[in-house]
Amino acid sequence: MIIPMLKYSFLIYHREYDEFLKKLQDLGVLHIHWRPTGEDNETLRELFRKMNQLDKIIRLLKKRQPGESAPVSFENAFALADEIAALLEERDTIRIRKQQIKKDTDSLEPWGDFDWKSLERLAEAGIQTAFFICPARRFQPEWNEKYHIAEISNVNGQLHFVVFYKPGEEILIEADRPRLPHRSLSELRREMEMLEQREAEIEKRLDEAVQGIPLLEKAYREIASEYQYYMARQAGTPQASDKVVVLEGYVPADRESKLTEYLQSTPVFYFREEVDPADRNVPILLRNNKFARLFEPIGKLFSLPAYHELDLTPFFAPFFMLFFGFCLGDAGYGLLILIAATLFKKRLKPEMRSLVTLAQFLGAATVLMGIVTGTFFGLNLLDTGYTITAHSLEVFRQQNIPAEILEKMTSLVNQHFSARDEYIAALQNTLGPEALDKYKGILTRYAESDYRFINYFRFIMLDSMGIFTLSLILGAIQIVFGMCLRAANLIIQKGFKYALSTFGWIWIILSIAFFMLGSKAGWFSQEAVKPFMYACLGAGAVLVFFFNNPDKNVFARVGLGIWDSYGVVTGIFGDLLSYIRLFALAMSSSILGFVFNAISLQLLNIPYIGWLFFILLLAAGHTLNLLLSALGSFVHPMRLTFVEFYKNAGFAGGGKEYKPFSKLSTNT
Repeated sequence: MIIPMLKYSFLIYHREYDEFLKKLQDLGVLHIHWRPTGEDNETLRELFRKMNQLDKIIRLLKKRQPGESAPVSFENAFALADEIAALLEERDTIRIRKQQIKKDTDSLEPWGDFDWKSLERLAEAGIQTAFFICPARRFQPEWNEKYHIAEISNVNGQLHFVVFYKPGEEILIEADRPRLPHRSLSELRREMEMLEQREAEIEKRLDEAVQGIPLLEKAYREIASEYQYYMARQAGTPQASDKVVVLEGYVPADRESKLTEYLQSTPVFYFREEVDPADRNVPILLRNNKFARLFEPIGKLFSLPAYHELDLTPFFAPFFMLFFGFCLGDAGYGLLILIAATLFKKRLKPEMRSLVTLAQFLGAATVLMGIVTGTFFGLNLLDTGYTITAHSLEVFRQQNIPAEILEKMTSLVNQHFSARDEYIAALQNTLGPEALDKYKGILTRYAESDYRFINYFRFIMLDSMGIFTLSLILGAIQIVFGMCLRAANLIIQKGFKYALSTFGWIWIILSIAFFMLGSKAGWFSQEAVKPFMYACLGAGAVLVFFFNNPDKNVFARVGLGIWDSYGVVTGIFGDLLSYIRLFALAMSSSILGFVFNAISLQLLNIPYIGWLFFILLLAAGHTLNLLLSALGSFVHPMRLTFVEFYKNAGFAGGGKEYKPFSKLSTNT
């Protein structure tokens, strides 16, 4: 839910403005409405620079392990920050130089460690040198007869040689002439050693600086508080020849008492008013139960709700959790996520535990949906054998299966069927399609499995067609639920009569679903209920065509109703088809797991060490499948939430997060 906000406007004498702001910052409840002035403020820019520098350094140091040296004391956070910034810049320069030295060393190594000064002395004596590289097979023997050549090395089939010649002599050799650095290998290696030594010193100092994180964090909080103060100071609007400053802000209704208590003891003149729902500057503060609060970061990835509409977080949270489990679709993967999240939860910082708790819920949903899809680490639990035993016949009798049907089934007793499709086909041949349709649930539920413990939950597992149907059913439920929320939003924002058209569409959809399912289930004949169906559809059509916009005349409403009908009908079918992605992702995850299992089993045929390759491939394959499937299982439910669900719920969004003007704690 969205916490109600109240708007406050203050008139402050200009000499009391700074003191008033400091007190507001101590209270920490007012969200100041800041109006950008467009003026360049050197103070704000400098504070922002320091905040940015400290934030980057703190995040970098937190990724490092503290040094093993004795405790180091740091007196000045900004001096430490400047030192670290300088060290990081120097380290980057060293790493760039090391790459260049490595490149130069690689190019010089085939030529050996020689001194360029000796070549200069040769040049002074009238002997020039030229370096060449060519494939050894392309080296012409006549070159040795024509020129003074010294072969230096042959590296990977590339011949490196030097030609000595007199000034003005023409060298006609078809080979590459490399550009070599004018330094010896010894010099490069010495420089590399010095750079590595200096880099190690820098790394050691950075490890020591990890101990200074509390000091840096304290400085960051102080700068952030000062930055907030100057931002708030800019938010005031001078009036009455700059003698009075006007300041506006918003305070949550449940935190108002702190502000009013202070205002009663100060001579500041202020106005208090209810928030106009059309005001787009009202900040948003959400308050949900523990479960829905876990999904608030997901909702914020798209947008906060506008102040005048419902917070959809508690409404999409169960669907998101269910859709994640559906897409991942493997009970083994879900169990792995659940166990890992539970083990690591207590080791993490408190601010990270909510994310791990979310992972626990998503893992539990994956276990549930993995049971429904019948997949456990790529194993197909649905096809784990079907056998009708004497005990099965007794259970069928207790479930009121007619005796003539039990008599026909005696021919199937103790026959083993490896897959459900085989078992269903045998039942259909023996009993006929009508009897099978009537008693299919009981006959599949109480057939014995190859693994006894699976008997307790295998009956809820679905085949691929059942999973496909379930994805569409869940999509239809979420779409209709979203339309109900749209109606609720319209009632809150405009009034009940503006929601009648949406109620009409909900009534039409539910009526069609009821009559179709009832007829298929045999509750009634289609012909007998046609008048009732037409009456229900007609009632919904009246709401759609005559109550879609109470502010328009009746003819305009009919026209709008026709236009809306086209958009709603095509939109609902398109949205419903989007939910097929749940089925597709569930199938892809299980198929990949099955493929890795099949390939890994083949490795067991390798003598002696086959079991090792089996374990390695199985672990690597399922890890890869889990990572890829988990990514898709997170992204696609978000897409269904932010596109299909939000659209049908009439979500507007665009809310600004409530950020009170406060002083960050400076306690370390």
